[in-house]
Amino acid sequence: MSLEIELDYCQPDFYRFSQDSIILAKHAAMAISAVTNVMDLCAGCGVVGLEFFRKSNHAKPFTIDFVELQPEFAPYLRSNIANFGESKFSIINRSFVELGVNFYSKYDLVLCNPPYFESGSGKRSDNILKDNCRFFADGSFEKLLQKIVELLNNDGSVFMVIRADVAGRIALIKRYFSNILITEIGKGRVIISTNTG
Repeated sequence: MSLEIELDYCQPDFYRFSQDSIILAKHAAMAISAVTNVMDLCAGCGVVGLEFFRKSNHAKPFTIDFVELQPEFAPYLRSNIANFGESKFSIINRSFVELGVNFYSKYDLVLCNPPYFESGSGKRSDNILKDNCRFFADGSFEKLLQKIVELLNNDGSVFMVIRADVAGRIALIKRYFSNILITEIGKGRVIISTNTG
């Protein structure tokens, strides 16, 4: 699988997306055959959702909701979306914990490259904006999983990238999802893919 990025995505100086995002999008695009509603959760500048859109071979158009807590990402996300000229994309600038019932059971696919650390763990940066990308500022990994379960429809799938060395995360995922597939992508990272069935 080629990791070459063909587009020059706009992104802020305080946080640059990594190859994890590109690999995650490609894995999902290769595995998912048809979707109607997609959510890019913890979207940042939107690279995961946009790469999924670009790499997928779906005959039918689909929508993508980009959910990002930090408003500082919004201009970069808008600029990246504009490159695709799609009206089926929307930006939701709020925390995942604030996503209410109008989002429940809506999504065929949730893509997520979440913060790697819980609040109170890991090494902090001097830059709060960077820290908000690396640490759960609102909620926790378990609350994120609970929310994803609420967001997915009965046949929905989730693809997320996590650090394999964060204690208990894979066991926690198994509590919320069945049929998980774990794919190692290097540097201690794994892609988790699953469905609610």
